[in-house]
Amino acid sequence: MSLSNLNPMAFTKVWTNPDDFPTYEGSETKVREDMQFLHAETLSYINDTIINFINTLLLPVVNNLVAGTVTDNSVYTDAIQDAAVTLAKMAANSVDTSQIKDGAVTADKLASGSVAQGKIATDAIDSTRLAANAVRERNMYQDSVNTNALIALCVTTAKIANKAVTTAKIDDGAVTATQLGAKAVTTAKIDDGAVTATQLGAKAVTTAKIDNGAVTVTQLGAEAVETAKIKDANVTYAKLNADAKPVTYSKSVATTAWSSKTATVTGLTEVTASNIIIVTPAPASFIKWRDCGIRCTAQASGQITLTCETTPDASVTAQVLVVR
Repeated sequence: MSLSNLNPMAFTKVWTNPDDFPTYEGSETKVREDMQFLHAETLSYINDTIINFINTLLLPVVNNLVAGTVTDNSVYTDAIQDAAVTLAKMAANSVDTSQIKDGAVTADKLASGSVAQGKIATDAIDSTRLAANAVRERNMYQDSVNTNALIALCVTTAKIANKAVTTAKIDDGAVTATQLGAKAVTTAKIDDGAVTATQLGAKAVTTAKIDNGAVTVTQLGAEAVETAKIKDANVTYAKLNADAKPVTYSKSVATTAWSSKTATVTGLTEVTASNIIIVTPAPASFIKWRDCGIRCTAQASGQITLTCETTPDASVTAQVLVVR
């Protein structure tokens, strides 16, 4: 049983409203009815709401508490003190999976032998869970142990039967330098292309060992090619990175763009306040540009400012070269 909040009392009429209670009322009966109205609403709220709440909801709860009896489903979480639910208060099988907090079942909570095979998740047993010498031959499937299952140097001579390791038992890449005897790898044992960077010792590759044309972009390290290594006249335009190539713009400047003999040319994405730019007229605008004394006098992010001696009476085209 749940106790809910009582609705606040509210009158349906107020004295200050002339429509509810007129200033003058000629009927004595009506006057007495008006005088009794608010008292009647108060009495109705007390009897119908408050008394009913006490008799039907509150008293049964109080009586049960006094008598020491509690009805089913009447005790809520907020009414239970912290740590009040002890082992003796819990019925058998009353705690299911949803009541157990993640990580709450520690090793101390498990009885000896309580974790059966069906309780262990697939792949849950890794190397850290196994005691020393816990895995015996009868626990392993045939061909189940490959190099991925073995930590470095864990298979000692004592663990391997004589001539037990055949070619089929050696996984690809399982034979490292530790397993090889001195000078055991002859030229005939090395497959074509098998010698990678990992197999080479420091400074083992001399000039004589490098074939003509064998050094490509892949073989060069970051910033490995210095100025002294580049042959004269071999850096062509095509070799320049996109960020290093100049950028050009051609912008028409209308007569309406000029104000007080200056015009702002926008849309120049690569122009900054400090990079190097070259501003010239387009060939068709050269005469007008010269006669009006137009030149670039300022630059900012994405724009330049043109200044003239005489405001042009026709549009001119500015060509902007951004040197990066």
